[in-house]
Amino acid sequence: MNLKLDQSMRVDDLQSEHVQLGGTYVDTIVAVSDELVHMKELLPLVKLLSLVYKMRSPSPDEEHHMNTLMRTLSGDGLSRTTTDRHPQGFTRHETIQSFSRFLSPVLNGLSGLVDFEQAVGAGEDPESFRQFWALDDRNLLTDAISGSGPLAATAETDIPFLETFVEDKSRRLALTQDHGALVLVPNRARVGDEVWKMSRGSSLIVIRRDGRPESPSMDMSVLGEAYSHGFAQGKPPRGCKQTYNDTEFLTSSVAVGLAGGVPR
Repeated sequence: MNLKLDQSMRVDDLQSEHVQLGGTYVDTIVAVSDELVHMKELLPLVKLLSLVYKMRSPSPDEEHHMNTLMRTLSGDGLSRTTTDRHPQGFTRHETIQSFSRFLSPVLNGLSGLVDFEQAVGAGEDPESFRQFWALDDRNLLTDAISGSGPLAATAETDIPFLETFVEDKSRRLALTQDHGALVLVPNRARVGDEVWKMSRGSSLIVIRRDGRPESPSMDMSVLGEAYSHGFAQGKPPRGCKQTYNDTEFLTSSVAVGLAGGVPR
């Protein structure tokens, strides 16, 4: 089944036949976090932050790692999020306080901070470790040490970050190989899966290759939609290795969570 250039079809309408979708290979996943729902636990949070620590794109000079993490976790929906109690949304200060609270098991827990320091080798580059916690005009680690972090302001801790800003907590965060970028990926994503940008529109998807790489008939299963702050903006990043037109993806395993239309 072929979709015309100006057509789109909802994933729910795709059957177990093949559909031709054009796209550009962006990068390959080399590390995956636990499900986001587990980030209230110390070890999964340490693992997540260790993954973020290895991020190279965007660089700390371009954007603070903590801001990239916030935007990626929320699918860049921070400014659009509202609740019944906050119909007008949230101020930047409220969002950062909520995010700091989310990180408090590491920031405010002695064992958590030690575990994270050991995981990333903080002693080898103390300045980079300190800079890792920078966010806007503040530093989350400095705030925690000085007692000015979210735990010192109980009136502002009733905005749980995961429940408020993260739409699908079954998702995971992944790190990519070539660009060192952080990507919000479907639950089923694993190391070796690939991130692609669809040729029409700016949607990112995660695919899994089935079969031998040298085989021209190798199937490519769409696992679902992805988000990466940077990759999702404008053209695919420099360094993309291959461009495919009318690449045949196996749609029998398309994740229902891939929202909206699937462009060719």
